[in-house]
Formats: sequence, C-alpha cells, structure tokens
Amino acid sequence: MALANTTADQIVTSKQAQAQAEYDRIVQAADAEVVVARQAAVEEVTAKVGEIVLSAAERVIGREIQAKDHQDLIDEAIAAVRAETATGASAGAAGGAR
Repeated sequence: MALANTTADQIVTSKQAQAQAEYDRIVQAADAEVVVARQAAVEEVTAKVGEIVLSAAERVIGREIQAKDHQDLIDEAIAAVRAETATGASAGAAGGAR
C-alpha cells in the first residue's frame, strides 16, 4: 500500500509540474499576442490620426499636401509612437511580473 501511495504522489507531482509548465507557456504566448496586438492598434490609430490632422490642415491652408509629404509625416508619427511604446513596454514589462 505504501508503494501505491508513493507512486500516486509521484504521478500527482509530475502532473502538477506539467500543468504549471503548460500554464506558463499559455500565459507567455498570450502576453506576446497582447504586445503585438497593442502595437498594431497603436500604428493603426496613429496613421488614422495623421490622416485626420492632414485633412484638417489642408482645409485650413486651402491646398492639398503632396502625397509623399503626407506619407512621410505619417511614418514619422508612427516611428515616434513606436519609440514611446518601446520605452513604455520596457517599463511595463519590468513591473508586470506575475
């Protein structure tokens, strides 16, 4: 009977370790997906805001901004947001331990 209890305890311990490893893997994958989705959302919003601002500026100054200039401004805004997001993500990752 003692052998059966020892074997059962070993099985339980092994399964608990496997479950914890699977949990850790799932959480890590979810965290990575959140980072990617957040970055995509930030880029999308930044591009849309850039378009809105340029549209408003065109109305104010009464002429159309060249397409290349428009795209350059959007790219610069996205780069600035990426830099800010990377800085914020680094700080968030340091404080976000589970």
